[in-house]
Amino acid sequence: MDIRQSTQQDVEKIFELLICTANWLKDICPQQWPMDWLLSKRQELKQSIEDGQFYIVEIEDKMAAIFEIKTQSEPVWNHNKRNAYYVHKLAVDQKYKKMNLGPKIIRTIFDMAKQNKIPVVRLDCVSANSFLKQFYLDQGFSLMGSADDEGEEVLLFEYVI
Repeated sequence: MDIRQSTQQDVEKIFELLICTANWLKDICPQQWPMDWLLSKRQELKQSIEDGQFYIVEIEDKMAAIFEIKTQSEPVWNHNKRNAYYVHKLAVDQKYKKMNLGPKIIRTIFDMAKQNKIPVVRLDCVSANSFLKQFYLDQGFSLMGSADDEGEEVLLFEYVI
């Protein structure tokens, strides 16, 4: 498993994986990444990719997963000024789902935070997504509460490095 920062050349591949993941999520939790929401975020995603906030997980030179790390405080966290990584859009290509990449990626993010002296890793998911809630708790995150995000209740998770 190799991880690298995204480049402009990765925009279409990343968006394709996000769309595939959104389609897969429709059956599990339709509130998590609804297609109209994802499509409305295309320009924002492109900018984030160009800004180097997306990372690509490769296995044998193939994109197996992606994730985004932002460092600016976010509205759902009430713009809390604590220095933190905000993880978004962690998506694993379904061809690689049996490789247990999710926990490996989370541990890698913890390592990145530690190397960069970032004391906290934060993420969120819609409250209806019981699968993700349990996954984040299993990775050692603490449930910090909930917030409204564009009319959807999201759960806020935090891991202290």
